[in-house]
Amino acid sequence: MNSKIKNIIFDLGGVIIDIDMVACLHRMEALGVPVKKMMAKGDSKGATVCEGMSVSGPMELYQLGQISTHDFLHGILRYCTEGTTIQQIEDAWNSCLLSIPEERLEVVKSLHKKYNVYLLSNTNDCHWRYIEDKFFSKEGHTTDAFFDRVFLSHEMHLAKPDKRIYEQVLKEIGAKGEECLFIDDATANLNAAAECGIMTMQDFEFSKSLLSI
Repeated sequence: MNSKIKNIIFDLGGVIIDIDMVACLHRMEALGVPVKKMMAKGDSKGATVCEGMSVSGPMELYQLGQISTHDFLHGILRYCTEGTTIQQIEDAWNSCLLSIPEERLEVVKSLHKKYNVYLLSNTNDCHWRYIEDKFFSKEGHTTDAFFDRVFLSHEMHLAKPDKRIYEQVLKEIGAKGEECLFIDDATANLNAAAECGIMTMQDFEFSKSLLSI
């Protein structure tokens, strides 16, 4: 590890939490939602959700916090087959969030003892509330047990791979790019971070060997 590194910035989906966006979109489609009109290729300017996949339309607006959860869910409801409920939509939307292996959280906590550790995620209010409740609240924990700060696209009104989101994070944590390591699963996000002088790592593998960094 570069000796200048003082800060580790983690992506969430595909790095810390296992996700399955394809299965999620199939569930949305089963409700009648034309998800193909709301997705874009990963090399587009839209907010990335995983390698090779970005969102557009109402999904992007929701990731950017430009519409509320109520407006997002009720907007999606307009596309659904008759009889679909808001709860069914929310369940389908959250179904992409699979699990966080316990050993990953243990590694993050261990790294937190040696480095400033941050989370930078393209996410939305519905997903984040679900993640906090299900994965980061065990044994009375909060995200504070794992991260010094949490940066979320829907709160910042910016999303990766927009370079402005990295510049804002650097400004708020008071760090230079070369003092940070950013770990993400999407190439577009990593390339944008690198343009800001941030060191990058893709497809971070959680193992005991990482504790040596």
